[in-house]
This record gives sequence, structure tokens and C-alpha cells, in this order.
Amino acid sequence: LNNTPNSTHQNRELIVGIHNQSNSCYINSILQSLLGTTELIDAFLKISSNDVLFHPSSTTMVSTGFIKLLGNIIASSNKSDSPINIEEFKRVCGNKCSKFKDNEQEDCAEFCQFLLDTFNDELKVKWNTAKQSQLNGISPSDQEWLKYLAQNNSIITQLFVGQLSSILHCLNCGASSTTYQTFSVLSLPTPPVELCNIMECFRQCFRPHDLGPSNQ
Repeated sequence: LNNTPNSTHQNRELIVGIHNQSNSCYINSILQSLLGTTELIDAFLKISSNDVLFHPSSTTMVSTGFIKLLGNIIASSNKSDSPINIEEFKRVCGNKCSKFKDNEQEDCAEFCQFLLDTFNDELKVKWNTAKQSQLNGISPSDQEWLKYLAQNNSIITQLFVGQLSSILHCLNCGASSTTYQTFSVLSLPTPPVELCNIMECFRQCFRPHDLGPSNQ
């Protein structure tokens, strides 16, 4: 691939303008956030330098498109302050998901979820399914996490995926049940106050809820 980044650019701060491709600001904002995630950029630079993605089927992969975009960004940052054109990367994303093919404005969080899920699917390394003997003696949450990692081990999982636990407690009989769910994008409510911080948003999100008869 032309303009492919290499490991010599690791830990370099990537500050670049991105040209708005007909309402592509929702893509640009996510790309700027990812460019500021040093661990992710370093991982993609290592992938490119090791030629992991350089095989015939890689040309249609979103991961490969992102690596090529990184190469263009690094090459441009060394020469000028002109904004980067993301038309090719947008085309690769649109071929993967038709929702992002047109020039309509889309939801930023939905594109972020699409990008993280696609990166994970393309880069994940599957382990052998964990045997029950290997799961004995560890907490239920750790068991569920290891089962997830067995099928989804990637840099995306390491950086962006967490685990939520949901506890249902019956006020009549006292019985409780716990379920676990992974997430990579978490939508937080904002408290109905004039000023708040992020921890107040987390507390609002995870406060206990009473389920009415229709939800029981």
C-alpha cells in the first residue's frame, strides 16, 4: 500500500484537519477522537509495519482503509497544514455498511459503534473455547469476560470494551439474579441540573430502578 505508516511514527501526536465530504462531520469527529487515542494508533502502525493486513482480501477491509488513511495523515503532517481528504475511507465504510454510503448526515455514536465493531471483527484473534476446569474458582463476571475474550480478543477489546452487570432483586422473596453484558459505547443520561460532572452522569445511569408490573 502506498503511503503506509511505519513504527517510526509511533507516539507522534497526530493533529490534522479533515475535509468535510458532504455532511461527513459525524465521521470526522470520530476519526479525530481515534487519532487522539495513542494506544490505538500505535497498534495500527504495528499492524501495518508487520504486513498483517497485506493480503488479497484486505483491500476491502475497513482496517486497511484506516491504515491507508493514517499513512496519508502522517505524510501530510510532514508537508503542509492542508486538511485531509477522507473520500476513499468513506467509500470503504459505505461498501461495508450502505447506511454510510450516501452524503446524508448520520448519527456520530452509530458510526463510532460501526467502526469499533468492524475493527474488532477484522482484527480479533479467537482463542480455544475455555474449558470448564479453567473457569472454576473465578468470579462469574470473570467467567463471562473470559468467554467473551475467547471469541473477541483484539486491540479494540483491550481499549474500548467493558462489562456491565445487571442485578434483579425481588422485593417479595428476596431472590436475586445477575446478568453480564459487554459494551463499547455507553450512553450516559445528564441529570436535570444546570451544571454536572461526568461522575454524576455515571451515578444517574447506574442508580437503582423499580420495575413496574409491566416490566416484571
